[in-house]
Amino acid sequence: MNIFILDDEEVIVDSLGSMLKSIGSDKDNIYGYTDYRKFLEDIKTRKCDILFIDIRLDNTNGIELIKENGNYLKGTKLIYITGYDEYIEDVFETELVYLIKKPLSKEKVEKAYLKAIEKINKENKVIVVKTLKETRKVKINEIYYIESDARLVNIHLKNEVLVSYGKLSDMEEMLKGNFLRTHKSYLVNLERVKSYKHNQVILDNGKVIPISRNSISKVKNEIFDYVKEEV
Repeated sequence: MNIFILDDEEVIVDSLGSMLKSIGSDKDNIYGYTDYRKFLEDIKTRKCDILFIDIRLDNTNGIELIKENGNYLKGTKLIYITGYDEYIEDVFETELVYLIKKPLSKEKVEKAYLKAIEKINKENKVIVVKTLKETRKVKINEIYYIESDARLVNIHLKNEVLVSYGKLSDMEEMLKGNFLRTHKSYLVNLERVKSYKHNQVILDNGKVIPISRNSISKVKNEIFDYVKEEV
């Protein structure tokens, strides 16, 4: 596992690196950077599995840096570090795993690390779907949302829709922890949520999913709980 740390304060890079060495696996490779230009050079040739990145960097913004160089960070589990509450809403502009508020502690770092590892493991997790034509294995992270249609459920992937007999409630129970019920007819993959408005969830493929009136507060809280750092 390649873990990258980018912070313009050397003391933070060193401290975080030490914490990760004591928390993680002996097989983890940890790379620390105080210069974002060197970091950008290295991600072109070395896979980055987990990235801890400060939001406020010298002469640049960590969120903007990720947005501009996302093609080199596909599949990277992104963990933001910040000492400023003003950036908390902005992190949703990118696909993050966790948000840590300074000052750092081993407990905070461990929670973030374990959540990133959990997401990596989930990417290999599959469910067996019996469609109207065949039975096949589907990776959970490839599902965007599931929609009920009378006695059928439509499982929406990137480029196709799988149609199966079943109940949305059964799918919800099977996918508990990964998916969120926004409406009586919709389950959405929390990892695919890009943003939300008062009564809508927007997925990272641009699909807009409705939120029922009775679920607005619950959906908002569950989305924030999915990524927030527990202070």
